[in-house]
Amino acid sequence: DHNIGTIKRNSTTKSAKTNLRVTLLNGKVIENRFAYETLQEIVMIAGVEKVRALGIIQCGVPLISNTQDNFYNQKEIAKGMYLITHSSTGQKRQQIEKISDALNLNIKVEII
Repeated sequence: DHNIGTIKRNSTTKSAKTNLRVTLLNGKVIENRFAYETLQEIVMIAGVEKVRALGIIQCGVPLISNTQDNFYNQKEIAKGMYLITHSSTGQKRQQIEKISDALNLNIKVEII
């Protein structure tokens, strides 16, 4: 006998999917399917080298690096330049806000 249906199993629940909506100073709204794509687009708008010079670190790895990490997810955003995407939507929001503040971009970032 296996007491089918009477055993209470605790399963972990996954957080609801969130995304980012970024509004630029000129009113343009950036809202991609994935939060990392929005972060990537902001980095491209701000300038890869300018963002790299800010020295933002995620998981001990530079946000923009010229070397590929063998553990964390990165996306190539320019020839030989990699954006670390291993972070929560909230962390990506903070990264965009840091970029905006440091480079005076005056962008509004929302988690949706």
